[in-house]
Amino acid sequence: MVSVEAQKTRRKTVRANIPQKQQPKVEVENWQEFDSKALKLKLSFPKKPELNEREMSEFEHDLTSTTIQVEINGVFYLLEVREYPKNTLPKRDDLGESYAAWMKKYILSRSKILDEKLIDFGRTKGVEFVYQDSPQEVNLHRVFVVGQKLYQLMVHFNIKKLDTYSQTIEKNREKIDKFFDSFHLHEEEIIDNTTVAKIFFNTN
Repeated sequence: MVSVEAQKTRRKTVRANIPQKQQPKVEVENWQEFDSKALKLKLSFPKKPELNEREMSEFEHDLTSTTIQVEINGVFYLLEVREYPKNTLPKRDDLGESYAAWMKKYILSRSKILDEKLIDFGRTKGVEFVYQDSPQEVNLHRVFVVGQKLYQLMVHFNIKKLDTYSQTIEKNREKIDKFFDSFHLHEEEIIDNTTVAKIFFNTN
């Protein structure tokens, strides 16, 4: 007959052999400013970002796309800068709205748009979208056009169980505002906005 103490020891041994579920490692945020002389901008990220550059084609024009991005604790922060050839875009302050309308029709046509609002970036008009590509995630996406450059800032969240998209945004509002509000262009980039129209973002 096995003693009570032996049974307790056996139970402990069996439990010790059961693989323990590993908890995901939580990274400590260390917000730092990314300042690029080449892109003539600065922006803060919760850790050191990665920078990637590629050539692409849009509206029958070859252009350069630069992305600066970070993923930390399941949250994704991104800035994309698309630089168009000289004398491609009109000299207008509302091109962000025009690109956003094009984006809404062609890029976000299958997304669930939850909110859309105009925002001011200096004298330039931009648009902020809140949308979902699936019920388990939510994106906040800002679009500006200054001179010959399109700027897109995005924050992506996975929605935790039992939370709504709006609760996810409110719980992370401080981080969202910190990221968006830290975006600044160097003065020479804002002044250099003297281009002539050749194409426009056509939403027809």
